[in-house]
Order: sequence, then structure tokens, then C-alpha cells
Amino acid sequence: MNSQHKLNEKHKLLKVMFPVNLYSEKCAFEIPYGYIYRSTKRETLFEQARFEVSGHKWIDYSDGEYGFSILNNCKYGYDVKNNILRMTLLRAPTDPDPHADEGFHEFTYAIYTHKYDFKKSETILHSYNLNCPLIVKSINRKGISNNNNETLPEKMSFLEISPANVIVSVMKQHEDKDTYILRLYEAAGEETLAKLSFPWEIKSAKETNLLEADDEEIRKNSQMKFYKNEIELFVKPNEIKTLEIEFLS
Repeated sequence: MNSQHKLNEKHKLLKVMFPVNLYSEKCAFEIPYGYIYRSTKRETLFEQARFEVSGHKWIDYSDGEYGFSILNNCKYGYDVKNNILRMTLLRAPTDPDPHADEGFHEFTYAIYTHKYDFKKSETILHSYNLNCPLIVKSINRKGISNNNNETLPEKMSFLEISPANVIVSVMKQHEDKDTYILRLYEAAGEETLAKLSFPWEIKSAKETNLLEADDEEIRKNSQMKFYKNEIELFVKPNEIKTLEIEFLS
């Protein structure tokens, strides 16, 4: 849902609340390149002191049979107590910023109900769809031509990847070479053989470190192989991988 709010007050906190017909002692929160579980109980002093915790594009509350996910595109503060989930929309402190969240705000969030937990549902996929919507361009039946006046095919995917628990977070051209950098990660805590397909034939492909530089240890232990336009890559649970790929011109 799209929501619009205007805030001109001080020391106010606006939250949206979702009481759900589920019960779990933990809730999953997205963090960079992964997730973390937080307790929904308030039994210890440590748990009682946590007014709210941070999450990125989604949180998921599941009891093993059914689940409830909150997806959002710009709000990162949550608190979950027993079976009540709340997300912070606006906050108006006076320190360190006396004008925090003042004025008119527009944001989008959504709820997604599913079976099982976020690992077996499409919570992560829907959160990316919400945050990275498709850009649509209308063209005629003849297609659209590129800079070389070559007509592009009617159907083409720049990158296809499987299975769904492997997420691509970065695809960019190398800053210093005529190659491409691809960064992906395993999102469900499972050992996975990832398969990537491109519309062009691959000339070379190798794993690098997070700084996109050659690393002898990574190169020695790499379990990646490529042929024609496909790459197969073994990914450990919650592991981040960085690849440098060169295509045949």
C-alpha cells in the first residue's frame, strides 16, 4: 500500500501495527546479504531494553506452517512482541536532529502471507520486486535497435540465475577493464549449486574478493566452472560471491 503522512510535531512516533493469528518465539529480519533472528519475548532485561530492532526490505514472522511478511521500500525500524508486529513510519526526536522527519512523506509497504517460512516462500523475491520495480518501455513489433543498428531479439534476459535462494545484488562494468563484476549471495542458509546463464558467450570468468581483486586463496579453492554462456558455482550457506566475467566480443 502507498501511504502519505505529514509530521510537524515533536517527540512523536508513528507506527503501523499488525496483530496476526500466529505465534512464534522468533522473527526473521533482513540484514545486508542475509538475515537474523530476533526474539519476540520480553523475558530478560536485554530483551526488554530493545525498544525496536532494524530490518531492511522485509521481516518475516512464521510458525512453521504459515507466515506473515512485511515488505517495505524505505523503513527500517521494527518491534515484534508475541504476535504483534509493528513498523516505524515516522519519528520526531529533537536530538541529534531537531527537524527529523518533518514535513510530507510518501512511502510504500506491503504484507505477504504464505505457507511455511520465508525460506520456502517468495518473501525475498517480492521484497526485491517492491524495491526494484521493472522499468517498462513500449516498442514496436520490429524491436528496438542498439547503437550498431542491430535489431535486438524479441525476448532476451541479460542474466538468468537459479535456484531462487541465490540473489544477485550487483551487476556492473569493471572500473578499469572491459569486464563485468557480478556479486551474489545465498539467502536461505543452504548449500547451493548456482547456475547462471547469459545471452553472450563467456570468454573468461573467475572469482575475486569483495574488493574485486585477484586473491590466490579464493582462486585455489574456487568451485566455479563455465562453458559457452553458462556458469556453475557452488555457494555455501549465506556466502557472498564476487565474479569477474569477460564476454566474447
